[in-house]
Amino acid sequence: MELVKGVNLHFLQSKKFKTNKIKVRFSSPLDENTVAARVLVACMMETANQKYPTSQLFREKLASLYGVELSTSVSKRGRVHYVDLNISFVRDDFLSKKNVLTDQMLDLLKVSLNAPLAENGCFHSETFSVEKKNLITELEAEIENHYYYAHQQLNRLYYDQADMKLSKYGSVQQIQYEDEGSAYQAFQEMLQTNLIDFFFMGDFNELAVIEKI
Repeated sequence: MELVKGVNLHFLQSKKFKTNKIKVRFSSPLDENTVAARVLVACMMETANQKYPTSQLFREKLASLYGVELSTSVSKRGRVHYVDLNISFVRDDFLSKKNVLTDQMLDLLKVSLNAPLAENGCFHSETFSVEKKNLITELEAEIENHYYYAHQQLNRLYYDQADMKLSKYGSVQQIQYEDEGSAYQAFQEMLQTNLIDFFFMGDFNELAVIEKI
């Protein structure tokens, strides 16, 4: 279902599992000028927002909702780069009230997408610096992973196009180049220009979800 141009809604209904899952996927051409900023956006989305401005407050809120799992991930397929926001939570069938938890998940989505931890056109400086440092540390550690390193070198040897050689995370140098302003701008571009897909996997009241979205 196309909600508006460039924003699609998908339902994969099933009662096989005890949890429901929501995925918001941002799709954009893989570009060496934006890949690093997009990864940093993913880090910020899963860490905090204006309503829950620290990682501790955010995690406490998720824990209070029967242990909701909220995370982000990045991937690439061909010349397309994906940033995913993933939420997993207990199905309403196992709760005393129906549709309440789903509504709260959609409220969390709204905060994550519309109220990031930012002001004056920049992500919160201190939080961004911590996430950037953590990401660089992870990427430097990946170099010691022989499989990951070999895979990256194979990509560089095999492909002729510069964008196809890129890692889904970008490079340490590209990450270092980004700041809280450039990453926030990349987030705004994701919201305004990317193909955005909402996936609802599990047992959902489709009419209620569509109205809320």
